[in-house]
Amino acid sequence: MILVGAASVRTGSAGGRERVQLVAAFARQDDPMLRMLVGAIAARADLTLAAIDDLQLALETVLATVDDSAQLELDFVLDGERLSVRVAPLPARIEPLLAGDAATTPGLGEDRAPGAEDRPYVPSLAEVLTTLADGCRVERAREGLAVTLEKRRLRGG
Repeated sequence: MILVGAASVRTGSAGGRERVQLVAAFARQDDPMLRMLVGAIAARADLTLAAIDDLQLALETVLATVDDSAQLELDFVLDGERLSVRVAPLPARIEPLLAGDAATTPGLGEDRAPGAEDRPYVPSLAEVLTTLADGCRVERAREGLAVTLEKRRLRGG
């Protein structure tokens, strides 16, 4: 385990899988450091620059929903042609956004208020994540909500 400031990092590999776990509180000013970390791990997965950028943006989008002081665990797993990152614990208040629930997200979906058709469409958090990631799972864990984002390497490139 390597301690970096108030963060802890664990790395390891077993059975063809590589794993990096990072536990820290992330603030918006940490986005460049996070982009660098995601880029380095994603490069080991041989992802394209576009795929790396998508994963970085998806992760930043999830982290933007959390208070700066919240302690989070980012668990990166590189398994063959797949890179996943699990983020937990996330606050329960974002569950409707992750479910894409238009009723609790003003201005989204078909159930818009009268006159809402004049406002621009704003996608839900779920729509953003499923557009950026090849896979997105939301689960209730013992410690709260968890989101797992996944990117796959394209065959032949």
